[in-house]
Amino acid sequence: MNATNPHPVDSTTRTCCGGIGRHTLGCIPPPAGAVVVSDWYDDNEPMNAPPPTVAKSGVNRYFRGSSWVIERDNRETDMCLTVDGIQRHDGSADRYVVLDDDAMTPGQARQLAAALLMAADEIDPVR
Repeated sequence: MNATNPHPVDSTTRTCCGGIGRHTLGCIPPPAGAVVVSDWYDDNEPMNAPPPTVAKSGVNRYFRGSSWVIERDNRETDMCLTVDGIQRHDGSADRYVVLDDDAMTPGQARQLAAALLMAADEIDPVR
């Protein structure tokens, strides 16, 4: 910390980094709301390569957030709705709404929700 910047951010102030410019993946917290977080992998390496240790382009990890089960009386299996995503080496993340293994963007999920409400109202109007 110094007089001009009371909130230093360089890697010499972080015990996880191991030196200037060498931020490790341990410096990156899981995405907000993540319930399950997988190991990091490098898109640029073969699948059997050792796990990456340094944050760089192409390094990502899968995570799963909240999930809900929608019971169906007329089927053998229930529907499963989850929030899944990929976190990048810089800490940013893309999230998707997944319904029975069909991934949707947040906008598509909102469209589906609106359509489901309209269909339910058509069948059983709100009284």
